[in-house]
Amino acid sequence: PNTQFKVQYGEVASITPFIKQSERKEKAFQRAVTLMSENKVVKSLLDTFDGQLQSIQLK
Repeated sequence: PNTQFKVQYGEVASITPFIKQSERKEKAFQRAVTLMSENKVVKSLLDTFDGQLQSIQLK
């Protein structure tokens, strides 16, 4: 009941947890694409059918 919040709007000059999380997700996605592309079975399928990786989801 005695809590007060002060909200300030402005440009964030430091790295926030949200920015770090976004960077980690992008790195994980790129790593997944790399690992999948290097997999022998996936590479063979991509080469055989002239395919490409699309809509990769990390869960």
